[in-house]
Amino acid sequence: MKHLVGLPSLRKEVEDICTRAREHCKLGLRPQNLIVPLDPGNGRTSVLEYVSGMYRKYGVLDFSSGPDPFVEIEMDGSLRQMKQAFCTVEDAAIYANHYSHVVGMDVSEMAAHIHESQFQEFLRRTKELCGEACVIFFVHEARGRNEERLIERLRETVDFVKKLPEEPYSSEELCEAVRLALEEEGARVGEDPTLCSRLLRRIREANLHSVREARLAVQKILRGEENGVEQE
Repeated sequence: MKHLVGLPSLRKEVEDICTRAREHCKLGLRPQNLIVPLDPGNGRTSVLEYVSGMYRKYGVLDFSSGPDPFVEIEMDGSLRQMKQAFCTVEDAAIYANHYSHVVGMDVSEMAAHIHESQFQEFLRRTKELCGEACVIFFVHEARGRNEERLIERLRETVDFVKKLPEEPYSSEELCEAVRLALEEEGARVGEDPTLCSRLLRRIREANLHSVREARLAVQKILRGEENGVEQE
């Protein structure tokens, strides 16, 4: 199951739901939909892997509607693309009429279209989807007035939705993200404290702030710009 770096409020929310999984199932309750402030390239897919993995392990959701534990879509604000995105979710329901797993939805671009006709269609379809699946809405960490209004409209429309706080990664958390990425690339990092300190120094010196930046640093390390990483 995916190890999630940082984002303590998200992890606590998911862990609390998993702790009460038996009670939820007995009463027919579903986990809350979540609004997560997290920029693109900062671990959104990792969040979906973590949430779906936890919910499957503890039986929070029924994962029988299709082979994919989660679906990730984004909105660009146009009606045509929005319909395509929702069709992607519907098509993931191979063994049932509706997809009932975890859906990650980047809704930030909808903020510029609140006063347009397709926004009402977006809200309608989103409300329906939230009654069938567990939806995680991704918004930017730093938001303008329109995006804040978008969040308000989502909270007014969707039942059982909770907005989580902004939680920037610390240098140590980015270092851990780099270490995990190295292992995913096939490097045997182990528990070498010297290597970890070099990684942390690189992150601080380059003033890195995102997982995407950390992964770019990984590529430099794998190209031999850092010593002491043993490749398979």
